[in-house]
Amino acid sequence: MIARLGDRPHASISAGLRRETAVAEGTSRYVPQELRARTAESSVGEYLDRLNRQLLDRLQREGEVFVSNAVVRGRFVLRACIVNFHTDVGDVEEVPSIVTRVGRSVHSLLREEGVEAGGAAAGPPQSG
Repeated sequence: MIARLGDRPHASISAGLRRETAVAEGTSRYVPQELRARTAESSVGEYLDRLNRQLLDRLQREGEVFVSNAVVRGRFVLRACIVNFHTDVGDVEEVPSIVTRVGRSVHSLLREEGVEAGGAAAGPPQSG
């Protein structure tokens, strides 16, 4: 079933991703739990840009969901892009969990490579 415009399935994406950090209406960026209190730091912001660029690349390569990007206030953000008329509300509601799962994996890989966030090693993986 295709959701009517009045059902606003995009609201589910925004609500789900808001817990990860909404930057502007309809956009989000994955922010690991241990960095959420430090997003205003320039070096953390740069790390998050890199993380979300790699997250976007992986999401697009894997094809489980399609997200695009934008730059808002100088920061790289993700935008869910619903283009298939067969998309239903259940599909839309899965986007936040997929972004979070893949984001955790990309963050973990960056840390294994020794990529730093905020001038200090990102530390061992944590759930987030």
